[in-house]
Amino acid sequence: MANNLRKYKYTDKPATSKTSGVTPSNKTSPPSEMDEQAKQQTGMMTDIKTELLLSIKAEMTKLFQTEFKSIMAEEFNGVKSELQAVRQEIASNTSALRSDLDLIRTTVSDVERGLSGCSDDITELQNTVRKLEENVQSLQEKCLDMEGRMRRSNIRLLNVAEVDGSSTPASVSKLIKEVLKMDKDVLIDRSHRTLQGKRADGKPRAIVAKLHYYQDCVEILRLARESGPLQHKGSTILIFPDYPPSIARARSGVRYGLLYPNYSRFVFSRISVNLIELWYIYYCFFFYNLYLSLIINHCVSHLIVYLSSVL
Repeated sequence: MANNLRKYKYTDKPATSKTSGVTPSNKTSPPSEMDEQAKQQTGMMTDIKTELLLSIKAEMTKLFQTEFKSIMAEEFNGVKSELQAVRQEIASNTSALRSDLDLIRTTVSDVERGLSGCSDDITELQNTVRKLEENVQSLQEKCLDMEGRMRRSNIRLLNVAEVDGSSTPASVSKLIKEVLKMDKDVLIDRSHRTLQGKRADGKPRAIVAKLHYYQDCVEILRLARESGPLQHKGSTILIFPDYPPSIARARSGVRYGLLYPNYSRFVFSRISVNLIELWYIYYCFFFYNLYLSLIINHCVSHLIVYLSSVL
C-alpha cells in the first residue's frame, strides 16, 4: 500500500510562470485552467481513496483468511483428535461387545443343548409318571377289591347301647339271634366298636362284626331288610353291610325311592330328578329335533328350487 501511494506527489507551491520577470501575485490563472486543476486533484483524490480502500480490503481479506485458516486448522485438529478418540473407544467397545456376544452365543448354545436334554428327560419322566399313575390306579383298584372281599363277611350294627361287654362276639351273636328271631346261633369270629372316640352327644358307636360264614352274613342282611324296623330294649337296631369307605361314599351319592302315585325319584349329588320329568325332557328334546329337521329340509328344498330356476 505504501508503494502504491508513492506515485502520488503533492506540492503546496503554486505553479511558476515561464517569464522570470513576473511575480505570481501580480498574475492570475484563467478560470478554465483552475477548473481543470481542481478536476485533476479531485480525480487524484478519488484514485487515492480507491487504491487505499482496495489495498485495505486486500490486506483485511488476507488477514481474515490467515486467521480463519489458522482457527479452522486448530478446530479441525481438535475435532480430528476427538473423532480418533471416539473411534478408538468405539473400536474397543465393539471388541468388548463382540466378545460378550460370542460368550452369549456360547451360553445360548449350551442352554439350548441343556434344554433339549431337559425336554427329552421331561418327556421320559412324563411317560414314566403316566405309567406310574396307571399302576397306582390299578393297585388302588386291586386294594379296594381286596378290601371289599375281606369285608364281605362283615356287618355293621348301629344304635346298640354302648355298655361293658356289649361288643363281644358272644353278645353280638345273641343280639342278632334275638332281634332277627333266628333258630340257630351265628358264629362270629371277632367284633369290636369303631375306632373313633366316644361321641359327645352320647350316641353309641357302631359295632363291626366278622362272621365266620359268608352265608350267615347274606342271611342276616336279608332278614334285616325283610323284617323292617328291628327293636331291642327300646332302641331301633340297624344292620348294614360293612363296605370300604370309598364304596360307602360312592353309594351314599345315589338314592332311590318310590313316590305316590306311581313314579320314581333318583337323588344324585343332592339333585332330585323324577322319571316323569326325565321322560318329559326326552320327548321335548325329541320333538324339538324333529321339528328343527323338518324346517331345515323345507328351507333346503325351496333353496334348491330357487337356484334351479335362476340358473
